[in-house]
Amino acid sequence: MNLRRKDAVKSIIEQHGISAIVELSKKVEEPWSLGNALAQILTQYADIEHLFDLVDFNEEDQSKFIRSFIGFIDEARNIEWIDHFYKYLLQKSVSNDVLIKFLTSVPSSGELWKKVEDLPQEIRDGYWSTMNPWLYRSTDKEKISAIKKLISYRRFFTAIRETLHILNLLPSGLIVELLESAATVEASEQGRFDYHLEKLLDEMQKRTDIKQAQKIKLEWIYMPVLGGQSSRRKPVNLHQEMANSPTFFVEVLSLLYRPKNQLEIPEEIDEQTRNMVVNRADSARKLLNSWKVLPGQGEDNAIDRDYLHNWVKEVRDLASRADRSEMADVQIGMLLARFPEKTEVWPPEPISSLIEELDSDYIRRNFITQVFNNHGSSSRGPFDGGNIERRLASRFNGYAEHHKGERPKLSRLFRDLAKRYLIRAKEMDDEAERDRLDY
Repeated sequence: MNLRRKDAVKSIIEQHGISAIVELSKKVEEPWSLGNALAQILTQYADIEHLFDLVDFNEEDQSKFIRSFIGFIDEARNIEWIDHFYKYLLQKSVSNDVLIKFLTSVPSSGELWKKVEDLPQEIRDGYWSTMNPWLYRSTDKEKISAIKKLISYRRFFTAIRETLHILNLLPSGLIVELLESAATVEASEQGRFDYHLEKLLDEMQKRTDIKQAQKIKLEWIYMPVLGGQSSRRKPVNLHQEMANSPTFFVEVLSLLYRPKNQLEIPEEIDEQTRNMVVNRADSARKLLNSWKVLPGQGEDNAIDRDYLHNWVKEVRDLASRADRSEMADVQIGMLLARFPEKTEVWPPEPISSLIEELDSDYIRRNFITQVFNNHGSSSRGPFDGGNIERRLASRFNGYAEHHKGERPKLSRLFRDLAKRYLIRAKEMDDEAERDRLDY
């Protein structure tokens, strides 16, 4: 295809001249592909100058055509070529916009950036505000320099995207600067945080010379992103800090819940402060919902009983002083239920004894509600009926049987949950029967 396109362009030039190619660029669906083909043919300076005379850099299709031509022509990687045609355009008294489009069409290089630094401020600003970094040809030093430039021009989305292939080159201080700036300074470009941000945060996590307090701060800043359901990267430093510090956990809790005796946000606060309170509460909610590992839980899922019990006791004491006792019990119940349900005897003794000893309705109700939610929705065949629900009911009856001797309150919770699933199983059986009759 490329060879046929090249031959066609060459034939048109031989028969009708360069002007015919420019006219064609206004009509084809992919003017950039025409520019690519022309770049393989047109190499003489005089011919390229004639092309520049004919093209309107500001017209959309012609701009795509000429920018593609400049980007693909091999000579455009030569600083002498760049300098010649920049001066040629300058002598034609073209606008600064045209000069900027010319420079941003040229493949990036350290030599080009040095030249840009010697140009007028408006040209420099226009270049760095719109250039598309092609860093694969740059030296390591040049790549770092380009990232710093992008940060200085508040192009944070582009800078984060470009770090993906040079993460190991980035100084730790630059990683922190980029992450902080991207979250706290208004960007000069549109974009969204996604996979590239998560990879940069992963790199931050690896760096031993970035202090833990700094990692915690950055994760909190990015909680609106890290707390999303599609986020692969979890706020592990914040999770660890909550496990280490009951005080921090209650601080997070206090951002989400008002004191029991002061549930409403005071009306006299201004709109900006109100929005800040709401946003912090949303981040706290996402953080608490994303936490799956218990205080004292090891990588092998073994639980340090004393650590967990002492942590819960201190959290409840602190929450009582903060007038948030009930909400602390809500979150404790939900957290305990997130422990992996992978054994026949569940939950293990450090959790089951805690639930029984605390004798809190809020903990028990939210524990069993979270257990129910853990199993979520299920997929099944159209005529399967309530088989899934019956299996779950059998499992929870087994838990109830195990705990009935030493932990009767917990046992009753599982019995009640099993009954709910059996009722649901009957409903699914009835629905399957109706479907069979309709079929």
